Amino acid sequence: MLGDDAHTNIRHNLGFYEMLWAIGLSLFFYMIRKKNKPAGWFLAIFVLTYMPVRFLFDFLRVADATYYGLTPAQYANIALFALGLRLYMNVRKHPELLCPNGDVHVFQDGTPAMLPEGTNKPGPKGSSKPSKKKSKKKR
Repeated sequence: MLGDDAHTNIRHNLGFYEMLWAIGLSLFFYMIRKKNKPAGWFLAIFVLTYMPVRFLFDFLRVADATYYGLTPAQYANIALFALGLRLYMNVRKHPELLCPNGDVHVFQDGTPAMLPEGTNKPGPKGSSKPSKKKSKKKR
């Protein structure tokens, strides 16, 4: 049998709450998928919206160790939110547009993100892709 206080304890299904949040954000991302957004924008928005939600959900957890009133996960959320802000500021400072229409992304210095097959030109950071040319066998 359950104890007398069994019906007074409220339990929250945090996984379900997080699923509802994820569905909402996924629908938002789906609706704006055709708009030009800078590279890294979706990641920054995900982090900036997920960390506060996760921070608040941790207050609903039961029997977690707290230090100065917060759980270790909440301290991690604060740090990750700060990193998300840094990423968002970097995206705004150096916007490299994604091309949802299928065009190849071109970096600010004019180099394409994907090189045509058979070329061995350096990329945006001086790296080079190996050539995919097949060697001819001598008969």
